[in-house]
Amino acid sequence: TGLTVPTLSVTVASKTQVNLTLTDTGLKQFESQTGAEKLKEEVQTLGQRFSEWQDDLKTDTATLAADPLFLDAVARKDRAALQSILVSVGARSGFSYLAVSDKDAASLGLHQTFDPGGAAAELQKLSRIGLLEIKAVNLVQSSAGWIMLVITPIKSQAGLVGVLSAGRLLDSAALAGLNFQRANPQLVLFD
Repeated sequence: TGLTVPTLSVTVASKTQVNLTLTDTGLKQFESQTGAEKLKEEVQTLGQRFSEWQDDLKTDTATLAADPLFLDAVARKDRAALQSILVSVGARSGFSYLAVSDKDAASLGLHQTFDPGGAAAELQKLSRIGLLEIKAVNLVQSSAGWIMLVITPIKSQAGLVGVLSAGRLLDSAALAGLNFQRANPQLVLFD
């Protein structure tokens, strides 16, 4: 009987250790699943926020492209009027980049709140998509950050009169708002 107690003790200790190991493993697995679910939610939230930014940009661009004063200035190729409109709309709507060209791809106006650096050529090239009467959304990398750009054909009753390219810079300030306007962020974006 004296030998049974140590064996029982080892067995109890062994069962206790196994139970603790299973509990620790279970907690780690639960934590891993919860972390993965939380991360998945964060990715979905960020995706929704980018979709909202894109939708807002499309709406603001379409509103400008349909504005009668803007349409008239583009049709008349009135650079002074267009520049005034672009500066005003840029300040009111938070556009970082606005460019207007006529139906022959000649520049009629440009308003930007940052230096696009090497991205200027890419921005101009993308505006030509609008000459095909195609609306498009694109992300363009510049030295100042990513630019979410919407290209919109400008049409009057007579047809295509030009192209509007409008964008917002996704700089560190925009990303900070995205990162820290969420409760307990698990995923943070940097420029």
